[in-house]
Parts: sequence; C-alpha cells; structure tokens
Amino acid sequence: MKKAVVISLGGSMIFKGSAINVDFIKRFAGIVRGMESLGIVVGGGSMAAKYIEAAKQFNEDNYDLDEIGISVTHANARLVKAAVKGARFFDHLDEAVYFLQAQHGIAVMGGMFPGETTDTVAALLAESMNARFVNVSDVDGIYSANPKVFKNARKYHVLSPSQLVKLALEHDSRRPRENFVIDALAAKILARSGVEAHFVSGRNLDDVKNAILGKHHSGTVILE
Repeated sequence: MKKAVVISLGGSMIFKGSAINVDFIKRFAGIVRGMESLGIVVGGGSMAAKYIEAAKQFNEDNYDLDEIGISVTHANARLVKAAVKGARFFDHLDEAVYFLQAQHGIAVMGGMFPGETTDTVAALLAESMNARFVNVSDVDGIYSANPKVFKNARKYHVLSPSQLVKLALEHDSRRPRENFVIDALAAKILARSGVEAHFVSGRNLDDVKNAILGKHHSGTVILE
C-alpha cells in the first residue's frame, strides 16, 4: 500500500481577499481526488482572523477566541470535503484515524481544541498514521523570518527536525492567529516521531503534487 499522506491546508489558500477561492479549491481537489489514505486538515485563514478581531472588541478571552477560530476551520473543511468527491468529514481524530486505516479513503478535518492549531491536528494525524506530512500555505517554505515583512529573510530548503523546532519556538506566541508557518507543538510532534515533512506553497500546484509524492520540490523538506 502507498504511504499515507496528511496535508495541513492553510486557510490562507481558502480565501482570496474577502472571497472564497473556489478556483483553488477546485484545482486542489483535482490533485487529491481518488487518493487513498489521505488526511486533509484545513485552517481558518483570513475569515477566522476577521471573526477573532471582531470578538476582541467584546473582550473575549483567548479560549473563546480559539473556539471561534475552530468553528471557521470546520466550515472551511466542510467546503473542501464538498469539493473532493468521496471524502468524509470528521470532528474527532480517533474517528479519522479509524476511517483511514479501515477504508483507506480521504478524511477531512478542521481544528479540535483551543490552544491547538490545525497544524498540530495534522501533525498528530500524520504521527498516528506514520504518514508523510505536507504543509500547504501561501508561503513557499520555511524562512528565518516572515518573508512578507522581511525581504532579506533566508529560505531554508532542508532543515533537521531540531532546527524546525528551534525556529518555531522563536516565533510561536501561542496567541490566536499569531503563529509561525508551523506552531511549536506541531513541530515537536513531527520531530519526536521522525515524520517526513514538506512545506510548499499552494500557489505552485506542481510543488504540492511532488510533496504529496515525496518528490523534489522548491519548498522546504525536514529530514533527520
């Protein structure tokens, strides 16, 4: 059987400005449709950010801000599930794992717990399935700093698990909507189990395909 794959699909790819990026969702669905043993965990994106920023005006605490963000990830995940024929949506990790092990189909999820990002959910799912982890966002790899802000940020093509954890710890504030390309907890989960991990941009679907297959791409690979 082919190696299982878990995709952490950033919510940044679900939206284009304030509109839902239906074109991307269709093209992404075309890549993964018919795959076996595939988990897709979808983030909240700019819409989650808008809800969270609005809720801050009413002095909601971080726990409730996270709950709001999780609700948006579920809506995004259901949208992706609708686009991928035969996919199933799951609220709970153990149910998704059982389905993937028994049916070898496509399981789609959003967030689960406050304080835990969708990257962490995807990392746990990848660990439980001994799967390849693929992070798809609007950033084409891991950088030394936010490349959208710092033009001289260095891009890493290969990192060790410990290097990834170090970078994530430096940038992970644990506040809603304020995290590195991957959060520190997710990075630690990938590192502790030696999960094969790839970081690519959803704007380059050839890279996405190659990362899913474990082939060369222009993003970042995490190797022991």
